[in-house]
Amino acid sequence: MSINLKKYQNETILLISILLMLFAYIYKTGKIDSFEKNKMEVASSISTISKIASLKNLWGDKRLSSKVPKLKTLIKSSKVKSFSIKSKKLKAKFINLTIKELTILLQKISNIAVEIIAIDVKKDGDIYNMELKCKW
Repeated sequence: MSINLKKYQNETILLISILLMLFAYIYKTGKIDSFEKNKMEVASSISTISKIASLKNLWGDKRLSSKVPKLKTLIKSSKVKSFSIKSKKLKAKFINLTIKELTILLQKISNIAVEIIAIDVKKDGDIYNMELKCKW
C-alpha cells in the first residue's frame, strides 16, 4: 500500500492543498460577510442614536410649550370649541372648519414636535370637525 501512496504522493498533496485553499476561501468569505453585516448594524445604530438625540432636543425645547397655544390663533376663535392644556397635554376640539383651515392646522401640528395621541376628523358636507389630543 505504501507503494500506491508514493506513486500518487504529488496528487494527494495537490488535492489536500486545493481542499485547504477552498476551506480558507469559504472561511474568509464568511468573515467578510459577517464584518460587513456588523458594519451595517453599527451604522444603523449610529443613525438611530443621532435621530434620538435630535428628537430629544426637539422635545426638550423650552419654546415648545409656547408653540402649542399658537394652534388656537391659527383660525377664528368661534371655530374653537374647546382648547385646554394641562401638564404638557393638549385637548382641543375645532368645529366648522373649511378644508383650507383644516390643512393649515394639520400642517402646523405635523411641524411641531408633539406626540399625537388621538386625532379624529369628521366631515359633514363641506365642513370638518376635528378633535385632537397630543402631548410633548
